[in-house]
Parts: sequence; C-alpha cells; structure tokens
Amino acid sequence: DSTVSTNSYGSFRVTPPYNLVWTSSDWGFNRYNMGAANAVFMLYDMTGETQYLNVALDNFYYNMGENPWGISFIMGAGSRNENHPHNRAANPDGYNAGGMPYEYKCPKGALMGGSAPTKTLKDDWNDYTATETCIDFSAQFIIPGLSLSKNVPEDVDGPLFSNIQGTPIS
Repeated sequence: DSTVSTNSYGSFRVTPPYNLVWTSSDWGFNRYNMGAANAVFMLYDMTGETQYLNVALDNFYYNMGENPWGISFIMGAGSRNENHPHNRAANPDGYNAGGMPYEYKCPKGALMGGSAPTKTLKDDWNDYTATETCIDFSAQFIIPGLSLSKNVPEDVDGPLFSNIQGTPIS
C-alpha cells in the first residue's frame, strides 16, 4: 500500500519500490524529493513512529546509492558518482579528464539533481536539469543529519590540535 499514513498531521503517499515521497519534477528531482522527505523526518521527530523513520531513510538511501543506477548522488560520497556535474566551479566546460587546461575538481558534498527511478538518468554537464549541483540541494540533508544525530553524545572536548604556530601579519 503506497499510503503511509493518515493522521492528525495529514497523509502522504510513497512511490514503491524506493518509497520516494516526491516524483513529479524533472529538474532538481533529488532536491525536491529530499525536501519532502524532510517533512517525514520531522514527523518522526514529533511522533517517534518508526514508519516515518523508515520512509525518511528510504529517501535518504536513494540519494546515497540505493537507486536503479547504484550511484551516490552526493558527489564524493560512495564509490560511484556521475562524472559530469553541471557545476561552474568544478566543471565549467564539461572537461573531466584532469590536466590541461585545468584539473577537474569534484564538488564534494554537492547533491546532484538526479532523476526519478522510472526516468532516464543523464550524465551531461550541459543539461542542468539533470546534473546541476546547488547549495540548496545539499542543504536538504541538514534536517536528516540533525534528526539522525540527535542521540549521539555531545562532543565536549572538541578537536585536539598540537604543534600550532601563529604568524603575525602586518
């Protein structure tokens, strides 16, 4: 059954087999899907009901590589990413072989627009609707990150540094 819940907060449906909560956009598909999944993470925080956590995690996992192509849409995470992101700083001319005229730099941590599982996944730097990486795409992982880390013990020590020297600049 694709209806996950009908309760005082409303109802929502998922699209099997990945249990995605947003499937109606071509441009920035992963951004909008994770934006909708954020509401599900919040439902989990408010209710503690495992069904919400499971749906939210399914959407998170889709972006991490549990998708028809077996690739991570978060650049630099996992062992397989798309090769041609639409990212002006990392790939201004679509060049990804390294070396001249400049070295390709993967936009690590950037979430690619991606595609719904029933659509064709393009790997074309020139097609921003398929491969664009934007800060607001990646920002969709803040709420899941906070939700998943709320039970992690607080780091009261902070990072430990040694052999630090200051150099005055005038």
